[in-house]
Amino acid sequence: DMRKHVVRNLLETEESYVNSLRILYETYYKPLKRPENHVVCEPRLVDEMFFQIPQILQHHEKFFENVHDCFENWDPEFVKIGDVFIQSFNKDMLLESYTSYIKNFLNAREAVTIATQAKSAFKLFLEQCQRENRDKQGLSDLMIKPVQRIPRYELIIKDLLKHTSEEHADRASLLIAQREIHALSMQMNKGEKEAEAAERHARLLQDIEQIIEGCMGVSTFILVHLCLWKSGNKKDRSLWLFSDLLMCTTSKKGRSGSLRRSSMNLWSMTSDRVMVDFSNKYKFLWKFPLEDVELLKGSTGPNRQATEKQLQQLRSDHETLTQMEKLSTEISTSHLLLDEALKDLLIQTSQKINEKQQMTLHGIGPPGRLEIGISTPDGMKMFQFEFPSEDNKTQFEVLFWSAKKNFSPQKSRWDPAFMKAIPISKTRNGMQFSCSAPNVETSPGTREVWVCNTDGYVGQICFLSIEPETLPTQCITVCNSKICCIAQVSTLLRLSLAKNEPIKIEFGTVGNSPTVGMGISGRDGDIGSGWEYRVGMGDIGSGWGDIGSRWGDIGSGWGYRVGMGISGRDGNIGLGWGISGRDGGYRDSDGSTLHGSLEDLLSDTTSPIIKHPPLAGKYSMGGKALANHGSMWLGTEDGKIKVYSTAESIKGNKQCVQLTHNASVHCILHHDGQVFVALSNGDLIIYFRDLVTGQWDFDNKKSISLGTSPNPITKMLVVNEKELWCGCQNQIIILDMKSHNVKSFFPASQDNKRQIFCMESCGFGVWVALDRRSQIKLYHSVTHDLLTDVDVSQPVSKMLASCDAIIRQHKAACLRITALMVCKDLLWVGTSAGVVLTMALPNITASTSLLSLPIIPQGLPYGHTGHVRFITSVDATERDPHPSRGSRRSSSSKRRSSSTSTSSQTRANTIIISGGDGYEDFRMSSGSEAAGREDSTNHLLLWKT
Repeated sequence: DMRKHVVRNLLETEESYVNSLRILYETYYKPLKRPENHVVCEPRLVDEMFFQIPQILQHHEKFFENVHDCFENWDPEFVKIGDVFIQSFNKDMLLESYTSYIKNFLNAREAVTIATQAKSAFKLFLEQCQRENRDKQGLSDLMIKPVQRIPRYELIIKDLLKHTSEEHADRASLLIAQREIHALSMQMNKGEKEAEAAERHARLLQDIEQIIEGCMGVSTFILVHLCLWKSGNKKDRSLWLFSDLLMCTTSKKGRSGSLRRSSMNLWSMTSDRVMVDFSNKYKFLWKFPLEDVELLKGSTGPNRQATEKQLQQLRSDHETLTQMEKLSTEISTSHLLLDEALKDLLIQTSQKINEKQQMTLHGIGPPGRLEIGISTPDGMKMFQFEFPSEDNKTQFEVLFWSAKKNFSPQKSRWDPAFMKAIPISKTRNGMQFSCSAPNVETSPGTREVWVCNTDGYVGQICFLSIEPETLPTQCITVCNSKICCIAQVSTLLRLSLAKNEPIKIEFGTVGNSPTVGMGISGRDGDIGSGWEYRVGMGDIGSGWGDIGSRWGDIGSGWGYRVGMGISGRDGNIGLGWGISGRDGGYRDSDGSTLHGSLEDLLSDTTSPIIKHPPLAGKYSMGGKALANHGSMWLGTEDGKIKVYSTAESIKGNKQCVQLTHNASVHCILHHDGQVFVALSNGDLIIYFRDLVTGQWDFDNKKSISLGTSPNPITKMLVVNEKELWCGCQNQIIILDMKSHNVKSFFPASQDNKRQIFCMESCGFGVWVALDRRSQIKLYHSVTHDLLTDVDVSQPVSKMLASCDAIIRQHKAACLRITALMVCKDLLWVGTSAGVVLTMALPNITASTSLLSLPIIPQGLPYGHTGHVRFITSVDATERDPHPSRGSRRSSSSKRRSSSTSTSSQTRANTIIISGGDGYEDFRMSSGSEAAGREDSTNHLLLWKT
């Protein structure tokens, strides 16, 4: 029975294939996933190497069992092997597994190469596994088998159909199975060809990177042209066009190294052959993304682009007509009219192609000359090039416009846009950024960021105004010690609003005044049972002073300081207090804000604010003064915490409260009316706020000992609103936010000499970076499982490709993570090399145990020369550049309508700010004139999302 013989062959080959999959899973994957073998190969590389292998193995084990049952119970007339194929290969899950495997195949092979080069232990592991394999097959031999297996099923089915009669019950099933397998086989063949082409192109890029000194991280290569750079004397230059960038190099004199290829004609990704002289060495000068490059003189710009588009369409039409002409010869019936029509169309398209080509040859400027403009933060840079001939220039232009048209950045449309770099002058030698925090307790349109500077002996604060214009406004000295950390504490009103608690608003009288006031009250338990916060709106009369004349107009949305009364159910209690909204500044006669410290306000006898009688305790007055204010807490190395009101200026260094501790302050974190302070002796100090009055109880703090003096808490993070994660040495200790009891702990590293340096959370994911390490670990916030481990070494090296070799080696040797921040679905990463990277946040659910796709860090073209000291973000509004300016209004209705009009002219943006040493444009060569000019100046870099 020939059918049984074919099935026996299928069974034998399937058994061999399943055994190969088992070897991949049992011999390679499972041992490498054990925690003790993480030193042999990084877990993320293991996941990439054996992506979808467990799923494919599970499927084929079931398929093998079904084929085995058919063979053991063989009946020539009734066994339908076609049904077995249909049941197994007509599944979306299997198709998805194989499709994903073929798409990831090149990444898997690259992961093997990276792991082999990184760890000699992994190379020994591969050699040992190959020796133990009965067939002596290596890892690469086993990995290619899923790619080759599917087409062989199609051959087996063809053999079965050859020996299956038309009347056989199995024939219909085999025909259906053949169609299913053929569709999958075509997809696999296409993927295999793409993988092979990509591999060839990867080798080409490696060759290019080897002959261009300082070139790394290039993508799809299109062509290279030798030309002259017109800048004073003519200089030889080479323009390298890639799918996403334009690069310029100069030839190094003499021959360096041996020839790598016998032929110097390299096949590019276009249909043309491109000459690349591998006997020469090239020196990298600059590279820019295609989106920043424009062709100026020598090209007619948009007109040239439109002409080239028409020319491409005509060429496509001509090619189609040529194919139609060839196909017409196969028609058996008379087709004279068709031949004539095709001939006429071919003549017409050829004439139009010649006309369009002539139009492109006569551009603006001398023949062969082309001016290129490149957009940079410092303006448009101009480069003039002369090509050997007009044909060379035309070829470059055509391919440039085509590449620019097809270029689609890998990042999303929310990709951060670089705004500018702001230098911050040093008032003392050795001043460096240490930390920063946005002040969001200001009125709309006046956002600012507090940036801390220190040299270890003096602490300064630089105020960066975000709105209406981004610029530093002032820099003042606040202490004679290093500022280690800073945190903002919101007002009590903002805390209530942040929780989405309902707020009742009603209008009535305030005190004995007949003027209109506005009452704000919460539910029982929100602010206080039976209590009602009443806020006077507008010009408030007797008992409160003329607040309208003192504080200026009161806008909607809690724009400015207002009077506040506290009343009970039975009438006014007679207590008065002042509350500041997002702006608490005085207003001068011209409407500008005048900053003054809160101490000045409290000591002002003419102030309309009625003061509380002092309560018992050393810090009672300060706690009460901050009751209805947001505040900024600065922790210093000498153990002090300086608390400033964000509604007042700290000009003159007048803080509201100064808290003293017996150890330096490492970290400050605020959440839900509690401020957590981590000290260098391992203690965790907790300060509490009365949620009824808003007053801070600085005298009755809580102290918890979590660490020791050599191993204090280095980082704190609120996770899922319920847990406080504390990084203590290499351990993460988790506390309950309400009871402050330790819930659990786990190690972030097996090396107890490491300390946790950075932590950030988003949903069910917590990102952790250790000191002196270039890896970022992602943990599940519920299960505490390690989901992935991302190494930023490779993307940082790509960004540093244009730097001097010695600097590049030094930065790579001591590379570590210095800052983390989550914003707008991106994780922002700062490094000691000055490179800022972003990573797309993965989708993590409560049941996620493994990420399906690797996380790829992307370096930003702008960064710092030295360390990235901090990364922070602040929300801002983008306004109409020409808003309507009306007269000032006093009535509530007019204010509301004005507010509505203004809001319709604004758009919310988020500004990301990195602070660090110097400023670097990584697209430029280290040999450029601007290189090293501002290495010692602290810079703030701004992006907009």
